[in-house]
Amino acid sequence: MSDATNEELMAQVLKGLDEPSVDEELLTVATDSLDSNDRRALIRAIPVDANPNFFRHLVGDEPETYAVLLRRQAAKEAHLAPLRWPHSAGREALAREAIKHGYSRRDVDGC
Repeated sequence: MSDATNEELMAQVLKGLDEPSVDEELLTVATDSLDSNDRRALIRAIPVDANPNFFRHLVGDEPETYAVLLRRQAAKEAHLAPLRWPHSAGREALAREAIKHGYSRRDVDGC
């Protein structure tokens, strides 16, 4: 990933929860270039008030990566964000992971 793309990505992350506008294309390009370990490291490191869409992109369809987010209690605002991705091929696996971490079926189905 180029330095310019990395800087743009971090600017998007730091916008936080109050900023509804997130460049989805930039997040897709940036997160698609990361392997699972990098995604998990970022989930552990980025500010908890980062835009939930960033967490959603980092998790993708990976239940193991989603578990890292769900264990991060301070990032509770972003916990269900990965389930709000309507075209996720792995949504059911992510839903099972959320339930395993204490969310109800109702919480999961409400996304």
